[in-house]
Amino acid sequence: MLPKLVDLHLPFGVVLPIYSYGLMILVGFGAAFLLVSSLARRYGVRPGLVFDIGIVAVASGFVGAKISFFLTNLRLFSYFLEDPVHRFGLITGGFDFFGGLILAVPSVYWFLRRKGFEPFSFGDVLAPGIALAHAFGRIGCFLNGCCYGFRCDSFGVSFPQGSAVYLDQLSAGDLPAGAAASLPVLPTQLFESALLFLLTLGLLFLFYRRSFAGQGIASYLIAYGLIRFGLQFTRADEAIHIGPFAIWHLIALLVTGFGVWLYFAFKRRNRPPDAVRLEPPPAAEDAG
Repeated sequence: MLPKLVDLHLPFGVVLPIYSYGLMILVGFGAAFLLVSSLARRYGVRPGLVFDIGIVAVASGFVGAKISFFLTNLRLFSYFLEDPVHRFGLITGGFDFFGGLILAVPSVYWFLRRKGFEPFSFGDVLAPGIALAHAFGRIGCFLNGCCYGFRCDSFGVSFPQGSAVYLDQLSAGDLPAGAAASLPVLPTQLFESALLFLLTLGLLFLFYRRSFAGQGIASYLIAYGLIRFGLQFTRADEAIHIGPFAIWHLIALLVTGFGVWLYFAFKRRNRPPDAVRLEPPPAAEDAG
């Protein structure tokens, strides 16, 4: 059960519960939209097109994140098979960022090409927004009590009844029935959020100082892959493990390696940083 903040009472007796995780996702999307819209304006791209890009990214990312989450968490995969339609459609949790990124990248690539943009060059505009939205999303994970770290009595956070970590510890027999809160765990979500906010600032600094197109998005992939690789050692995931390494260690290294390859490929191509369009846009392309 996700922590509920408030009930929003609407006309005709409609009551809309506001959950902490969903609220942070919305805040992150809104903040990213404002940031990317501001950066894209220098290329004559209107907010309507930025919003469309965001919808493509969110829709494809949702599907990828859901598939990845259930495929890499073995215990939860059987839970998913009990009611796949309902549990795949839940928007209140059960996502994996890497899975979302893996599917969102080709989807946004296709959309940008269709709109007449050089996708990876325009990726420099998107990169700070991706990091910013993710930073708020990790705050949502913390409020939800998911994506938590290992047990740590000397420096940890206890989560209330109903949170993901509480239910996991209860099912594992680590908590007595009726315990008021979970055992303390590392707030890995907040560590990652802080690093993502710093990464956002770094990408913004780089955006105005790029020497070639694609430098920003490649740097994002390199940096986030390294961040996730390091923080994965602190996470109490039930993902597939080989010794001390989870499958996400491997994926993080692949993301970093792909970013390094892109970085030097774009550097050799040496396309001007502001060359984001493949050709002059149609007259009505940026309407909205």
